[in-house]
Amino acid sequence: MSTKPNGADITALVIAILLPLIGFILGLVRRSQWKAGGMRPPTAATLAVVLGAVLTVAQLLALVGIAAYIGFTASGVQ
Repeated sequence: MSTKPNGADITALVIAILLPLIGFILGLVRRSQWKAGGMRPPTAATLAVVLGAVLTVAQLLALVGIAAYIGFTASGVQ
């Protein structure tokens, strides 16, 4: 049975793009709420989880890369 996303599902998706970790958590909450009601979660909630996870990992990798670059340049390693 297909379900239509509601405002909270769309909000989780938008927040997953802007603030990935929070969007990931909201997407997980929305998916569990749909499943607790015995319904299949809409694609928007699932996409919020996937997109939030991918973008969170990308942000962490970028932060590690920036920190490593700053550390190498501050120590004089070229």
